[in-house]
Amino acid sequence: MQYEDGRVFVTIAQVRCESMQIDTRSQYLHEPAVIGRHKLRLDGAFRDDTGWNGSISKQLTSTKFRDGILEIVTKPAKPDDPRAISWQVQFRKLDDGDLCQVTKDVFDRRRRAALIKGTSADAEAIAAARSEQGCGGESVMPLMVNPALG
Repeated sequence: MQYEDGRVFVTIAQVRCESMQIDTRSQYLHEPAVIGRHKLRLDGAFRDDTGWNGSISKQLTSTKFRDGILEIVTKPAKPDDPRAISWQVQFRKLDDGDLCQVTKDVFDRRRRAALIKGTSADAEAIAAARSEQGCGGESVMPLMVNPALG
């Protein structure tokens, strides 16, 4: 996902219909890359998790599919932790395989998580350019759980 001051790379691996692992690599301006891993159950219950996007605070994260939308909600494990943050994000799958962030960000935009297609040196730049375009007027289709897995 392309942002004004950097990029966030997200890899999602789904395990059957019960869980997923989300790996993130955030790179902002001239800062070193920050890597995170989140092992999440798809049952909507809040569970212990690591911080997101470079945060070192412990979090509680809930993940579920609802009406074809992937919803992730995270909140501080300790409500009085001044370093922790709370946020919620929802994604739908677009016709081209990218994900559209249904919930708007702080800049009142819907972000596009653009799939890097191919392994060429330009593939990342092409995906970043698509991410900057936002979700546009493209039709949005629900994320589907593979029935053979669940």
